Amino acid sequence: MKKGLFLLVLCQPVFAENYKIHILKEGETLSEILWNHGYKPLYGENNWVDKTLKMNHLQTVQDKEIKKGFPIILPSKEDPSRPATVTKYKTIKEVKYVNRNNRYISKHQEVFLKSGITSLNGEVKSNNVDYSETINVGFLVEGKNDYRIGSLIYNFDGELNYKNSSTAKYNYESDLKLKPTYGLRTSMRLNKSTLPFEFGFSYKVEEESIVDFDEKVNARRDQNHWVGFRLNKKNINVFGNLLDYEGIYEKNFIQNSLSNDKRYEASRFSFKVRDNITDSLFTEAILNWTNYTGTEVSQTDSFAFNLIYKIQ
Repeated sequence: MKKGLFLLVLCQPVFAENYKIHILKEGETLSEILWNHGYKPLYGENNWVDKTLKMNHLQTVQDKEIKKGFPIILPSKEDPSRPATVTKYKTIKEVKYVNRNNRYISKHQEVFLKSGITSLNGEVKSNNVDYSETINVGFLVEGKNDYRIGSLIYNFDGELNYKNSSTAKYNYESDLKLKPTYGLRTSMRLNKSTLPFEFGFSYKVEEESIVDFDEKVNARRDQNHWVGFRLNKKNINVFGNLLDYEGIYEKNFIQNSLSNDKRYEASRFSFKVRDNITDSLFTEAILNWTNYTGTEVSQTDSFAFNLIYKIQ
C-alpha cells in the first residue's frame, strides 16, 4: 500500500492530463478494471494488462494479489502508440481490407472465424430421435468500439452460421436425410458502469430441418425468426482462467414451413462458456434446449464445441 501511495504522489503531477487513477475496490481485479473502462485487448505483449503492470511497476504474478485501496494508474487511451478503444459514435461503414501493410479488416469491428461440432438429440411422440453429428462453420463480428448515450454503453455484433447436411433415425425407421442449417443473427449489447454484467437483445433468422411425425415420420423444413434477450458476464476467474458466460432466451415469432407441415411455436434457452487460450484463439461450449408446441416434436437439445480464431 505504501508503494501504491508513493506511485500516486509521484505520477499524479506528471500524468494528470493524460492518465487517470483508479482506487481498487473490494473484489476487483486489474483485468476487470481495464475491461470495464474499455481497454481491449487485455492480454499479450504490450497490451493493456501488460502495459498497466509495467506503468505501476508491478510483476505479472501480482495481477491478482493487489489489495483493496491500492491506487492503479490507468494508461491514456490517447497514447499515440495505439488507438483509443472508446470513441464517439460516427459510422461503422468505413472498412479496410487485409493487405501487406496492415492486418485489420475494419476499424470498427473484430472478425472471427468459427468452426466446431454439434451433437443434437430430439424427442417425437415420446420416442428419441438420434441425429448424426454436424460440422458447423461461421463468421462472428463484434463491435470494436463501445458507444455511449448518457450513462448507457452499447455495441453491436453479428454471426453467420452453416451446419452441413446430416441424417436422423427414429425408432426402427430408415435414416432420414436432413438438409443443411443456415443461421444469421444480429444483437445489441448494453451495459452501464454500475452493472457487473452486460445485457441486450437479439434477432435471428434460421432455416433448419428436424424430424416430425404427421401420419408417418418425416423430415420437415422450417424457417424461423427468433427474438431473444441475453445476459453475459465476462472475465470470471475460474481456477486461474478468465471465462465469459452468456445466457440467451429466444422465442420464435414468425415460423414458415417450407415443407407444408403444420405450424408450431417454439422457445429456446442457450448457455455459452468461452475461454481465451491466446489473444486470437478461443474455445466455446454451447448448450441449447428447444421446446415445441403445436407439433409432435416435444423438444430438442444440442451441445456444440467450437474453436474461434480472430482473423484481424
